[in-house]
Amino acid sequence: MRIVFALLATLVACGCTSAFFHPQRALVATPDLAGVRYESLALRAADGVELIAWFMPAAGKPRATVLFLHGNAENISTHFMNVAWMPAEGFNVLALDYRGYGGSEGKPSLPGMQLDIDAALAALLARPDVDARRIVLFGQSLGGALAIHYGARGARRGALRAVIADSAFADYRTIASEKLAASALTWPFQWLPALTVDNDYSPRASIGAISPLPLLLIHGEADAIVPPHHAQLLYEAARPPKELWMLPGAGHIQSVRDPALRQRLSDYVRRVTREEINERPPVGYDIERQGEYVTGDRPPRAQSPVSSPKGKGAVESMLVPVSKWATWGEEGCSPQPQVGFIEPLVRRRLSFLDRIALHVANACVAEGERVQLVFASRHGELARSAELLAQLARGELPSPMSFSLSVLNAAAGLYGIARKDRSPATAVSSGEATFPLALVEASAQALKNPDATVVLAFADEPPPEVYRPLVDSPRVAHAMAVRLEARKPQRAVELSWSAGEGDDDEPEQAVWRFARSLADGTSGTWSSGGQRWQWSAHGHA
Repeated sequence: MRIVFALLATLVACGCTSAFFHPQRALVATPDLAGVRYESLALRAADGVELIAWFMPAAGKPRATVLFLHGNAENISTHFMNVAWMPAEGFNVLALDYRGYGGSEGKPSLPGMQLDIDAALAALLARPDVDARRIVLFGQSLGGALAIHYGARGARRGALRAVIADSAFADYRTIASEKLAASALTWPFQWLPALTVDNDYSPRASIGAISPLPLLLIHGEADAIVPPHHAQLLYEAARPPKELWMLPGAGHIQSVRDPALRQRLSDYVRRVTREEINERPPVGYDIERQGEYVTGDRPPRAQSPVSSPKGKGAVESMLVPVSKWATWGEEGCSPQPQVGFIEPLVRRRLSFLDRIALHVANACVAEGERVQLVFASRHGELARSAELLAQLARGELPSPMSFSLSVLNAAAGLYGIARKDRSPATAVSSGEATFPLALVEASAQALKNPDATVVLAFADEPPPEVYRPLVDSPRVAHAMAVRLEARKPQRAVELSWSAGEGDDDEPEQAVWRFARSLADGTSGTWSSGGQRWQWSAHGHA
């Protein structure tokens, strides 16, 4: 009879999502007992549930802030030591207790926990001692699964700089079925989770939408709770930029016990949150908030499009007549670029680079409108080219279609074909300065023919693995389109360039600094290869 009761109890526990939650109300320790300063915060989720979280400030000036999500059992008092070392490394840490755990009210649930994470992130964004540009989401076990889903679907996901998941399982139903299959007693019932476990928050199903945020997966090869193959399943489903660290000999959520791993993890957080990468548009700046500036009836101000003073330190400048702009790669933009205006037969041949480029370009073009397109990319179809070379190395013959789509101007050609527009198209690839030089090309076309509409579409993505020893930028896929019109209402941007000394900036900074100038009406600079670029976005032409 006891065996039958145990069987039924196991089926009930594993046959519903609540089996994943094992909260404990009593607190067994606090950070101050470990010599770590902390502040207990009272938070309120969007549905009114009161929550508790512990904020551990960085020692000295904060380098970044980590929002920590613990595993499925007990509460933050038994998990905080996994991140208590981070303040000494210069990181703020906010450790959250989900609803029903520790001092937090309510009952645990997957949708409720997503609201809890959102409340914690909102609290961090409101703090003056937290740099909103440098927040990383770090979860372990169940917390890793929750972090993956929030990084892909969360309301404030655009405020994150990276998602880190340690010992996460790939799927709620899969892990429940595996646990049932592990025992001869419950083996016949491994089908039950497919009927009773809520899989709407499956990490494997959502992880692809984390891109273009950096993603790090950590898993111990000796993990007996969540088998290591779950990490591989997640990694295969994720999109770049992504990293997988498999740790020999490490068990479940034991990675941070290793001092060497702690140092490696600290270096990763500093790398993905360093200031240069984060000089990007503010939260909420995205494809749905395309910039469009109207000047009323005033004509563009009279000035020479290009000026070239003579002598040492000469500065060249020109007018960039912007009437609209759009970006892809920040908070609020669609998880997948929208290219429904391309017919299905052609759409399936588009690379990811094509998709983000056409996504932003089409946002700046009216249906049926004729435009001159300037397509620009530092690397272009490098992923296609790498695959072609790999096929040749394997002795395979690449298809003519694959070869034709590997050239830089493929996206521009496909866009013209899709829109039946025979207007001129230009392709630009000029190394690290591709974006500002493409601005010069597009602006020159618009100023030369004031009746024309010119759209610059810039797109780039991380290079394939085989090329990364040679080039490691960009780290995330991104795209920007700028519509230029010389005669119509516009925001006038003065673009100038000159020889200049100093450290080189990351190539993608040119895109995001220019975008910020359009959003805020401010000035910006970018330097590379001994050349300094400056722009000033005047309120109106």
